[in-house]
Amino acid sequence: MNIPWEIWVIAAESIVIVLLLVWLIVASAKQKNKNEIRAHVAEQSRDDRLRTALGNTYATEEIRDTAARNVPFQVDYHDAAENTKNRISVQLIVSGPLSTQKYIYNIHDLIRIGADMQNEVVLKETQSVSCDVQLINDQQELYVKKAMANSQAYFTRDQKRYRLDEKMLKVRSGDMLVVGKTSIEIQIVNM
Repeated sequence: MNIPWEIWVIAAESIVIVLLLVWLIVASAKQKNKNEIRAHVAEQSRDDRLRTALGNTYATEEIRDTAARNVPFQVDYHDAAENTKNRISVQLIVSGPLSTQKYIYNIHDLIRIGADMQNEVVLKETQSVSCDVQLINDQQELYVKKAMANSQAYFTRDQKRYRLDEKMLKVRSGDMLVVGKTSIEIQIVNM
């Protein structure tokens, strides 16, 4: 039984084509796997950069741990009328050299503004002291005062600028605080 040489050539070509197809399938699978790994690494890197940018990179590890521990272990919900009884709702628009942030607070007693991570409003200025200014709810009236003696804070109302001291000043909607290079507009929200 003699097999013609053309059949041998066709069989060899078929084997080569099958091997090339297998090699292409394996190579494309490896490339797809590499692309998925690259995409995952890029996404992880982006998330890390974002987390670093949003976090306070100047804070010590101890302060970050303290902030992480300040997570409530229980939340109790109350009637809306009871919740707003002794509160003043305030919108703060904090404008620094690089960004503007808006906050809304329901003030029971007071909120602290300064560079320390334990403050409710954290200023990202290096010349700012740990707590510069306090906004205080006293019998449903909002007051502001300087928190520390070495604080450099100013109060602006109707285009007039006053240096804050330890005495409390009554705040009206539209008043402005200036701490270093950061200005804080105060809007009292009626709810």
